[in-house]
Amino acid sequence: MQNNYYLLRQLTIELQTQLSGAKILSCFSQNKDELIIQFGTQARDDFFIRANLRSDQSSLSFPGTYARARKNSVSLFPELLDQYVKDIRQYVNERAFSITFGENLVLLFKMHGNRSNIILFQPEKQPILFKKELTNDLLINVDELDRPIEQSVAAFQKENGHIGHLFPTFNSAMKKYIEGKINECSLEKSWLIIENFIRDLAINPEFHIIRQADKPIRLTMLEGKETYFSTNLAIEALNIFYDLTIRSQSLETEKKLIIRKINTQIKRTRAYLDKVKAKKDELINNVSLRHYADILMANLHVEANNLDQLELFNFYTEKTIVVKINPRLNLQKNAENYYRKAKNLKIEIEVIKENIKKKEDLLAKLTSELQEVENATNLKALKQNKKTKTSAGDNQPKFKQLTIDGYQVLIGKNAKQNDELTLKHAKPNDLWLHAKDVTGSHVVIKNKPGHNYPKNTIEKVAQIAAFYSKRKTDSLCPVIYTPKKFVRKRKGLPPGAVLVEKQKVILVEPKNINGD
Repeated sequence: MQNNYYLLRQLTIELQTQLSGAKILSCFSQNKDELIIQFGTQARDDFFIRANLRSDQSSLSFPGTYARARKNSVSLFPELLDQYVKDIRQYVNERAFSITFGENLVLLFKMHGNRSNIILFQPEKQPILFKKELTNDLLINVDELDRPIEQSVAAFQKENGHIGHLFPTFNSAMKKYIEGKINECSLEKSWLIIENFIRDLAINPEFHIIRQADKPIRLTMLEGKETYFSTNLAIEALNIFYDLTIRSQSLETEKKLIIRKINTQIKRTRAYLDKVKAKKDELINNVSLRHYADILMANLHVEANNLDQLELFNFYTEKTIVVKINPRLNLQKNAENYYRKAKNLKIEIEVIKENIKKKEDLLAKLTSELQEVENATNLKALKQNKKTKTSAGDNQPKFKQLTIDGYQVLIGKNAKQNDELTLKHAKPNDLWLHAKDVTGSHVVIKNKPGHNYPKNTIEKVAQIAAFYSKRKTDSLCPVIYTPKKFVRKRKGLPPGAVLVEKQKVILVEPKNINGD
């Protein structure tokens, strides 16, 4: 309805008053499919026409002010600058009007839904299109746009009471309204009803904005039960319609973007929980380490004779069991190794439980945020809430995080993150790793007070450091490691570059270990 013939007809009447004696000060675009025209007069403030010609919804509006951006703004139709308005014309039975300027320049506003366009006509020159892809508009003859149609009782009778051919300017709602009024009336009475309707549209136009739940906002000249706003001014109606529509569209667009991001986080969090819960169950059910230790301690009298495994009686199951041992160690030392591994396993399970709790809390938070966004009705509040949460999120480490053998492992994703991880987040006694002599991620194993870093754990994390480096495709890669306190950055070094004062080197195969 925002491009309906009867609304545009009233609009041209109002524009004649607004633009009398005005000249064009600027004409530019800074958003796709949107044209801004600024008019200036000596008697009044500047007047703006904002033409939004998007394919999904085209409309005109008239903002009181419009601040032109310094960047991403392009001037258009320079031929119109400083040209004074001479006339404004609505074409008969056509959803188009034009503004005529000096030097016979004509700016046509063709408001044809998804084919809307603004076209500049100049004497003896090819038309200039705002939307250049609508090439058929080059064939328009601006002097032949009027569509005179005989609209009389005789023509109505000739059409046997059908209004479609006589009134192509009626939209579907108007047709339905008239057909409901003239149903079962004589042709003469039906014609009188139509004449009165058309006269009211011209003499006493009313514009109504309809808002219904879960339906698009509508601008109509027919009052409805869900009327949100009414006015007899076309400019005011178009301004409020534009504001509500764009705000509603912007809200829905913003909501979709945020919802998509939250759903992605929820999906990843659930996948992580499924994985680590399965890992936790596997570790909890793996009680054999302590059992192996107990069985060895009960059989210290057995001769190992440099064997790498023993078949012993398992008093837990009352059956024999094969226990692997280190042939270089006696049975008591082997038992101590199994006890230590069992202890580490217990620590690992506790760390996994903590991680599960954190992820479950995150999942609950994300689910709550999703509900908030889905119920949001205010764009400004939604953006402010998003900004607040983003700012809060900026304080959280964004490094890739893993748990290896119960140790938290952090991995920088780029040079900037490498600096942040090493210089701001890592503590002096954390273990720092990096592939030797090539670019790659800084990797940190968080220190656990009172515990030494197990050699096996260092090797696993070194494989990760090798994988996140330029040597990830090599069969073997040297990786340096050292306490973070021996890593420093000299002024002037580029992002990610550091100096290492003391280091050890381990040779490993690059592997992308996912952690627990």
